[in-house]
Order: sequence, then structure tokens, then C-alpha cells
Amino acid sequence: MKHSLLLTLTLSLLLSAAAAHAQVDLKATIPFDFQVGSKVLPAGSYKITSDTVSGIVQVRGNAEALGENAVMVSFAVGGGNIRAGHSKLVFQKYANRYFLSEMWRGDSSHGRKLPESRSERLMARLETATPVTVLLAQKR
Repeated sequence: MKHSLLLTLTLSLLLSAAAAHAQVDLKATIPFDFQVGSKVLPAGSYKITSDTVSGIVQVRGNAEALGENAVMVSFAVGGGNIRAGHSKLVFQKYANRYFLSEMWRGDSSHGRKLPESRSERLMARLETATPVTVLLAQKR
């Protein structure tokens, strides 16, 4: 009985710790309109939440972004080269259109990559993308 209770408590603590580290929250002020999946979001302040287990990324705007939001599934990528403590968002720019492409946490060499939307694939056929990086001083 004691062994079972101890095992249950240990598993609960481990699962709680994993859940706490499974979500990444970033805050960003984006100075241009941008696209996440099929959704075009206006320039403004956003909270970007990434669940590292499921890969779901949610972008939620505040007042100046008119409460806009978008949700998309991402996948893990490695090899990020960013300064410690500085998270970043990477956009792909085609002409005057920006597409959210990647998010990186400043305390990790792993990030999240969003798949190209249909609109972005069409734009990529017409011209070459220019990467645009928005650095975020705060992590979490």
C-alpha cells in the first residue's frame, strides 16, 4: 500500500513538472501585419504560446491587435544560434507580406517551425523570401 501511494505521488510530481515545461509563452510587439496559416493578423502586441508536446502554437493579440488570434501546428527544429536570454520570432517576407515562420526561446537551442501556408507557397513561387527577425528581450 505504501509503495503504491509513493509511486502515485512520484508520478504525479513528474507529470506536473513535465506539463510546466511543456508550454512556452513569448510576448512580442510586431510592427507589421503578418500571416499565421491562413489568418492575417494586424500589427500589434501578441502573446505566442507553444505547447512543446503537441506542437500547437497559438498567437493571441491584445487591444491594439483587436483581440485577433490564430492557431497552428508546428514542429521542433534545432540548431538555433541566439544570444542567451533573447527569444526571437522569424518571419519570411515576400514583397510586403510577412509570414510567421519560426519561434525560438532564448534559453534553448531548439525552436518551433510553422509549416508554410498555401498563400506562402504561392508567394514563394513568385519571389525569394527575405527572413526578418524580431528579437524579444524577455523570455517567458
